[in-house]
Amino acid sequence: VEFQSGRIGVAQADAVEAGLWPNPTVSYAREQVNGDPAETGEDFAWLTQRFDLSGRRGLRHQAAELRIGAAKNQLDAWLLDLTGETRRRFYQVLLHQQRLGAAERWTTRMRSITEIVARRKAAGDASAYDHERLKLELATARAQTRTAQAELERSRRALSALLGEQAPAAVVASGTLLPATAPLPLGELLELLPERADLRALEQQVQAAEREGTAAGRWWAPQVNLGGGVKTVKSQTGRSTGFLVNFSVPLPVFDRNQDEAGRASSEARISRATRRLELSDAEGTLQGLWMEATTVAEAAREFRRDAVAPSGSLLRTARKAYESGETAILQLLDAYRSAFNAETRALDLEWRARQTRILLDRAAGQGKS
Repeated sequence: VEFQSGRIGVAQADAVEAGLWPNPTVSYAREQVNGDPAETGEDFAWLTQRFDLSGRRGLRHQAAELRIGAAKNQLDAWLLDLTGETRRRFYQVLLHQQRLGAAERWTTRMRSITEIVARRKAAGDASAYDHERLKLELATARAQTRTAQAELERSRRALSALLGEQAPAAVVASGTLLPATAPLPLGELLELLPERADLRALEQQVQAAEREGTAAGRWWAPQVNLGGGVKTVKSQTGRSTGFLVNFSVPLPVFDRNQDEAGRASSEARISRATRRLELSDAEGTLQGLWMEATTVAEAAREFRRDAVAPSGSLLRTARKAYESGETAILQLLDAYRSAFNAETRALDLEWRARQTRILLDRAAGQGKS
């Protein structure tokens, strides 16, 4: 923020400089003739001021004000990027929290069924293979849980570093991964796109360069120096006083602001071309992200409804079938693993939908949704 604020400060200083009148000049001279019988002396004192009759100062001040606006819009664009990154890291914490929860539930289920099979093995109702196979699955679930814990810790520290928090473990995210609302219609987002902060900044840079070019093109109206003062003549016969008038105009024979005009024209072309390219790229990116955001969000909702929601009933059925001897241990493990995989797949889809939505909001120039 300090860096961007500093750029605004520089632009404001340039605007102050462009709007300032040049300082007046005070001059004094004395002429003394010695050895002459008349022995005369003359004193000259005058005040000179430069006047801009071409309007260049006003045009340059307008250009500087436009550059202040561009710097402020660049700050807004930077803050929009920072907001998007903060949102991404926040929802990454939420993702890993939910991943850890899914791994812990899987571990709890494996521990429970392993204990049941261990008792049945001791009673002679279960094979040693079933018990050893469950122990392997339990070890896998525990490793998955520890991995999820490490990923959660890393994401918490990343968010804490951005927020300036001192205790990463205290960072807890709440909410839902899947966006609760649909994005605005694509047509509305495209209409709002030219108002995005970075594109507004480029447009203001174009306008500022055009003002500077107009100012440079008024070389034919040079600045005028006007002065007035007093002349005093002292001689043996007494002292006499008169008025002085000074008027000067530089002739634009060699310097016709060719450098300023060329620089302003080039800057305007660069900014105009950059804005045109950025706008075209933003439109294509926005259209692609809008399609992806709506499609992935719908796929995530459908997958959770069709694959995750029925998993509880599937687990109960598989467990009853195993306990009654209708199925082997592998069918039971397959049901537990399928439920865990369905939950993690649903989380991955919801996380992708959220990521895409964050990118869509940034591309559209919106802070959050």
